[in-house]
Amino acid sequence: SASHARYLDHLDALAATFPATAPFVPRRPADYAPQPGDIACRDRSRRALTDWAQRAFERGQFRPMHCDIVVATGPGVVEAIGGNLADAVTLARWPADAAGRILSPMLVIMENRLGRIPPWTGENRS
Repeated sequence: SASHARYLDHLDALAATFPATAPFVPRRPADYAPQPGDIACRDRSRRALTDWAQRAFERGQFRPMHCDIVVATGPGVVEAIGGNLADAVTLARWPADAAGRILSPMLVIMENRLGRIPPWTGENRS
């Protein structure tokens, strides 16, 4: 989806319905240091949301957003790969605080729990 809102709404609904086992969980950027595999998202609208909880009031509606996949973290920096901006795939480098939280404006970080918690670790398969 050009807005990214469609799949973010789906991931958010899964997290609300299955909080212990959802593959992705929304995190406040001010409170969470992203890890490789997480999805960092910005609101690109003229009237940008300031908190992910505000999205609940318009779920299912179009909102221009853009997300990148976090690929590396280090002292003072978070790096992410994103595409479909100016027909290119690019590496973004965002400043981070000492705890690893992104200092650039972000709406939400979707914590990727695939491979990190059951059932996504493969430990519960027969």
